[in-house]
Amino acid sequence: MKQYTKIIIIAAVLLFSLNPLFALEKKGTVRKLIPGSTVEGKLDLSVKNYETFTFQVMPDTYAVELDLSGAPADLDMFIKYGEKIESYDNVDYTAASDNYNEKIVLSRLSDPILKDGTYFVDVAYQRDILPAVKHRRVSVIPFKLEVKEHKADVEAVLHPSETVSGVLYPEKGMAAVYAFNVPERTSFFRIDISDTISDIDLLVGYEKKIVTLESYDYIGESLLGKESLVIRSSDKGFLQPGMYYITVFDQVASDYNEKFAITAGFKSLPPPALSSIRNLPPPQDEQENALFSTVEVIAEAGKGSGCLVSRDGYILTNWHVVKDFNDQASENISIAVNRSYSEPPEELFKARIVDYNPDSDLALLKIESGLYGQPLPFSIDFPSFPIGKSSSVKIGQPISILGYPGVGGTGSRASVSLTTGIVSGFETTEMGTYIKTDTEINGGSSGGAVIDVYFNLIGIPTVIIGEDSSQIGYITPVSAIPAQWNRYFTR
Repeated sequence: MKQYTKIIIIAAVLLFSLNPLFALEKKGTVRKLIPGSTVEGKLDLSVKNYETFTFQVMPDTYAVELDLSGAPADLDMFIKYGEKIESYDNVDYTAASDNYNEKIVLSRLSDPILKDGTYFVDVAYQRDILPAVKHRRVSVIPFKLEVKEHKADVEAVLHPSETVSGVLYPEKGMAAVYAFNVPERTSFFRIDISDTISDIDLLVGYEKKIVTLESYDYIGESLLGKESLVIRSSDKGFLQPGMYYITVFDQVASDYNEKFAITAGFKSLPPPALSSIRNLPPPQDEQENALFSTVEVIAEAGKGSGCLVSRDGYILTNWHVVKDFNDQASENISIAVNRSYSEPPEELFKARIVDYNPDSDLALLKIESGLYGQPLPFSIDFPSFPIGKSSSVKIGQPISILGYPGVGGTGSRASVSLTTGIVSGFETTEMGTYIKTDTEINGGSSGGAVIDVYFNLIGIPTVIIGEDSSQIGYITPVSAIPAQWNRYFTR
């Protein structure tokens, strides 16, 4: 019995002696990242394939940028809020591209939203075999990890009716903050975004610089780049006087700098520079006429493409492009026209739905005013497509499709795209006969132009069957256009 007790005491002493070592090893597995500094690390794959770090997000931090560099092998980053990572299938953020090194930006507008508190970061090697460095397998991978924090600094204090230029930067979470002082006894003020080729949105907070999609006071959010927001008193009295903070951001794209201009003031109408409508450039040939006649249609629930079919502004598109969230006709439709092949179309006009046919998925629109409701110039003359005969279309015939697919740009809006292919066949359904094609069609192409080699409009791209290289596109032929619409077309 005494011998047994002695063994227990010795074991307890040994365990007590080893505990500090185990505690030191455990503590050393989580390293703290200090904003603005770079830590060096290495993965010894003979021991484990990851290293864990933490960083703190303070209340005045708007965005955090993590930059993993210097690795000669494919390393990934996994980030989780509030607790150590137990599974890479259950994290908040992942940076796991095919690049050897990764970069990720978390912000108050990212998904999920950056929150105050502690974040855990794993730098991990996920492949099953050891990496090859300089033609030999290695088990140790060095790397560097840097964390940068960006505060919600005010770019500028806006003065009434003054236009200020700005830039959204990827490393700053594609957002910029501006301030605007509202005096006492103010009923409303207006904010306008212009001079941008991106899909810009607005969040406004009263007396608070950091706003999120969960904690804003006012929002200006649409599929337009030229965003406008009029802030009024909800009780028909006066707005609270004081400083209003305006967050300008792009929640779609995050890879390239985006320029814009912002104007705030106390007038109900937009600045005169935004209200003027320049005449459209005259096409120089048939191909340019087709490019200029292809417009972007931005509705309440989505956007797509459209075809100008008359010189006074009638547009043919798909019904599913212009219906609202309740499958009813959208009341707010904007039209962007093509001025440059290398930039997204310019948002200039408003249109109304003249008629629509859900069975054939077609809609007829008419441009009625400028983007801000201003009258159209008397001299404006729209380009338009000549209407071809889809009854003469044959299998194997070359065709082209014009439109504004979402995959056609590097930012949140795209320039016009042309794809080519052939008529692959025909398909008769309850809705009518479709033209089949192998021509590339993507989201946003709907409502665009299908043209023959003479640049005549012969159909509208409507449906995609299959995916990737096996896709077949379905085209609604112009023969499906309701006969009563023909009187609106230029012949």
